Amino acid sequence: MNKIWNRILILVLALIFLVSGGMIVRYFIASRQAEHQYDQLARQVHQAEKDTETGKNGISENKVLPQYQKLLKQNPDLVGWISIEGTTIDYPVVQTKDNERYLHCAFDGTESAHGCIFADASCSLVKPSDNIILYGHHMKDGSMFAALDQYKNESFWQEHPVICFDTLYRQGRYEVMAVFVESVNTGGTSEFRYYEFTEAENEKEFQDFVHGCIERSIYTTGVWAEPGDEILTLSTCEYTKNNGRMVVVAKKKLED
Repeated sequence: MNKIWNRILILVLALIFLVSGGMIVRYFIASRQAEHQYDQLARQVHQAEKDTETGKNGISENKVLPQYQKLLKQNPDLVGWISIEGTTIDYPVVQTKDNERYLHCAFDGTESAHGCIFADASCSLVKPSDNIILYGHHMKDGSMFAALDQYKNESFWQEHPVICFDTLYRQGRYEVMAVFVESVNTGGTSEFRYYEFTEAENEKEFQDFVHGCIERSIYTTGVWAEPGDEILTLSTCEYTKNNGRMVVVAKKKLED
C-alpha cells in the first residue's frame, strides 16, 4: 500500500514540477517577446531622432514631432515617450479613456502581462495638466517601471536626477523632486491620494500637493515646484507595503 502512495506522491510532485516549469518557460518567452517589441520601437524612435532635425528645443508647433509620426500611425493611442538614461526605461506612452486597457495589452494590441506605460485618463497632454501621471508595471524581469524601485537609494537619484518625457508635440526634461512609497486605496483619511491630483483648482491645492510629496520623500532633492510649473508623476507597484506604490515625482525644467 505504501508503494502505491509513494508512486502517487511522485506522480503528483512530477506534475507540479512540469506545470511550474512550463509557467516559468512561458513567462520567459513572454518577457523576451515584450523586450524584443519595445527594443524595436526604441530603435525606430532613436534612429528617427538622429535622422531628423526637430528644431530649436525640440518643439514642433501643432505638429507631431518627426520621431513619433511613424509610431503614431502604428497606434493612435500614442501620446508620448518616457526614458531615463542608464536604465531600462525607454518606452512609448499611450492613453485611452480608461486606465484598464493597457494593463494587459502591449503597444501592438496583443495580450501581454507587461502591458504598456500609460497616462492617466484624466490627464491632458496637449495642453499639459498640472500633473501628468504615468503608470507602468513593476515586472520581475526588470522591465517597464521596475527600475523606479532603485530610486529608493539616494545614490541612484544622484546619478539619474533627470527624467525625459516627450509628448507628441514637444520634448521635455524633468528634475526628480520627490521619491516615496505609499499604500493606495486604503479608505483611510490619512492616505495621500497623489493619483487623484491632475489639475489644481487654486494655488493652495497645487502647493499642498507639492508639500505632500516632499514631506513623504525618502530623501531631500532640493527641488521644489511652484504654481505654473509642470509636474510629472511616475507610479508602479511596490511590495513592502500592502497595496503599495513606488512613486517618483519630477518638475519640468524651466529651460524646456
